[in-house]
Amino acid sequence: MRMWQGVSALSELEGIVSPAYTICTPNSEYIDGLFASYLFKHPWVIHQFYKHSQGLTSDTWNLKFHHFAEIKLWIPPLNKQKVIAEELQLSGVEIKILKKQCEAIKKQKRGLMQKLLTGEWRVKIKDPHS
Repeated sequence: MRMWQGVSALSELEGIVSPAYTICTPNSEYIDGLFASYLFKHPWVIHQFYKHSQGLTSDTWNLKFHHFAEIKLWIPPLNKQKVIAEELQLSGVEIKILKKQCEAIKKQKRGLMQKLLTGEWRVKIKDPHS
């Protein structure tokens, strides 16, 4: 529905979905679903979705399946797709861990600054002339 904004997702759930959404099931002989989920977030691909979407205003634009099917993309062999998708997934996990560590360090810094600024802790400065 909003693929032209980069909104798409991979799901392994089954259920009822509004007809306003386009649901595609990847042919596992040719495309890895996880790889496709990353590919659909690439700016060039999102631009293709944008070019093929239709509607009266941008708020109602939609990418119908017959227009989605017209988009031509180069896709590597299945074995390479799986390697690429796995690397991207691992990179995403690493980024989350690093962001969490960064936030913890920022929090620690705020706490240390608070103790220094309130005078709760003192820093002894060594006299260079002694």
